[in-house]
Amino acid sequence: MVKDRESRATTLSISLTKELSTAVSERVDSGLYTSASELIREALRMLLKSEGAAFRLTSSGELMETGTALQAEKVRRQEPGLSETEIQSRLNAVAEQTEAGRGLRISPQRLKKLRLREEAPESN
Repeated sequence: MVKDRESRATTLSISLTKELSTAVSERVDSGLYTSASELIREALRMLLKSEGAAFRLTSSGELMETGTALQAEKVRRQEPGLSETEIQSRLNAVAEQTEAGRGLRISPQRLKKLRLREEAPESN
């Protein structure tokens, strides 16, 4: 059986800032991921999932709820033993430290592109 061209793994070289490189190394060293490639693949899957969800959302409230749910899932994966109360406490602490508050943080330019893509007529 021959695999589709798109399903085969390809090698991609990327450049990361020192901060991002350190974050990748810390997560791999912790054992949460077996390699940098695994972490990057997971991050891209989460990005694609959140972008897909953004198309289906109809209000900013739903966008915030989805962002919070994604953040909670990330915390659950990083620290499986935490209770829901502890997870919420951590999310609240992070939200207090950021200007945007809880939820997805999408730049105005990116949000505009997402809306334009959603409004574009489908071509069949």
